[in-house]
Amino acid sequence: MHSYSGSAELVAEYVSLGLSISFSGSVLRLGAKKRRRAVSAVPEAHLLIETDAPDQAPGGRGVRNTPSTLLEVARCVAEVRGGSVDSILNRSRVNLERIFGAHWPVEG
Repeated sequence: MHSYSGSAELVAEYVSLGLSISFSGSVLRLGAKKRRRAVSAVPEAHLLIETDAPDQAPGGRGVRNTPSTLLEVARCVAEVRGGSVDSILNRSRVNLERIFGAHWPVEG
């Protein structure tokens, strides 16, 4: 589910269909409580992060998003889930590799 903005309650239904859930810069916006509750509801094996650059910047419409937002998204998701940024980045990479069958280099 690209750039998920649905409810936490729907997460289980999508996961039961074999889908993964991806969160973008919109999770950083003020008032993104619904998205953050959804972040908490996603099982680790189905969690992805993205930027959706150049769209969906943390500041909302009229602001250009960049790939560097990915670290901010990872920080937010880590905070919501009570984990580390590194664990969120690694989990997203592992899940992407499982889905797409590719091995992408990750620089630290």
